[in-house]
Amino acid sequence: MSSTTRTRPGAVLAVMCLAVFTINVDTTIVNVTLPTLVAELGATTRDLQWIVDSYLLVFAALVLAGGSLSDRLGRRAVLITGLAVFGLGNTLAAFADTPSELIAARAFTGIGAAAVFPTTLSIITQVFRERAARARAIGLWGASTGLAPDVHPTAWVPPDATVVGRVVIGPEASVRHRSEKPRREDGV
Repeated sequence: MSSTTRTRPGAVLAVMCLAVFTINVDTTIVNVTLPTLVAELGATTRDLQWIVDSYLLVFAALVLAGGSLSDRLGRRAVLITGLAVFGLGNTLAAFADTPSELIAARAFTGIGAAAVFPTTLSIITQVFRERAARARAIGLWGASTGLAPDVHPTAWVPPDATVVGRVVIGPEASVRHRSEKPRREDGV
């Protein structure tokens, strides 16, 4: 029995869509924390620019290499390693005490994202062999990718979710946990 017949395509698709959704949410999630990063970490305008862009810069620079690695080393291994690096990077970002630490953690997170993103699409094309099923799966994958930046993190993360938030949303949870100031209702 081949591995393709043992896999559950629906479960594989759900995991791949969740992975790209999470990676793409991370592209914009830090934007809601910028005022807090200035107040709590003393970040300058230059720091804020690097905090936002370090993740995207590394992600974009390494995404082709991530796809190539998954072809050479195996899709599953690269996906799992990429997710681990991504999670570790976000955890490091959650505990960053300086803008430089946060910039480095976000850049490190970009390495994981660059490994995960192309690998998810490669796995989908491997699992879904029939043309119509593959087209639907890639459509759902694309929808997950496109929807993620539009999801506003304050809509689904309660203000007191610091423990879970440290893992899920990184710097916002850490900074909010250290803050003595009450959070404004408009999310700024």
